[in-house]
Amino acid sequence: MQTENDPDYRDHDLDWPWTLYFNGEAVPQWANCWNLCELPDSSSELFVNHTWIVDYSDFVRLCNRMDLAHTIDSEDPVIFRIQSLSLLVLLLRQEANIRAALAPCGAEMGITANTIFEGIRDGVAMMHRLTVRDHFAFWTVGYEQDRVELIEAIRQSRPKPPEDCLAPPHIRERNQRAEERIHSLRCELLDLLRVGHYPKDFRRFIHELPTRV
Repeated sequence: MQTENDPDYRDHDLDWPWTLYFNGEAVPQWANCWNLCELPDSSSELFVNHTWIVDYSDFVRLCNRMDLAHTIDSEDPVIFRIQSLSLLVLLLRQEANIRAALAPCGAEMGITANTIFEGIRDGVAMMHRLTVRDHFAFWTVGYEQDRVELIEAIRQSRPKPPEDCLAPPHIRERNQRAEERIHSLRCELLDLLRVGHYPKDFRRFIHELPTRV
């Protein structure tokens, strides 16, 4: 039997879905499988009038980037926060349809669609928390060695802002608009919580969601 230490092991899909490591931490299984949700084209409506920082094509590209195995990737933390909250809104808006779309994969893997759905939902919430905590968003998918390489990439690449230095005007303006967008997404998530049944930890995450960037 092949093991993780075998040279060609990383060329096989034996352990799919692999572990997603975000900012150096493992997140719930399935957290990076955004494309399994089969979001309809109507999802683009969520991005109308907000193309100043994130449009639907950006969102689709991020979905495709989240499950690339053995590849270190990153995103602007403000943009990632908006993208991840947008996905949570879509998950809660279209929960029944998404669970139905996940059912074939669940049956093939011998698990329920609910397990996959909750892994994506809770994993996205965790990634948002880590982005807020760390002020950066780096990730990779794979094994322990991939996590080690990710941590080294973060160490080498993470920008170190100068002490006591204000952001330039265009960044301050962008951040103000981003805070407005995060606030509006939080309000919609709060509305969706009122009509659904969700775990206490997830409800607390939404209620305590910071809007400052």
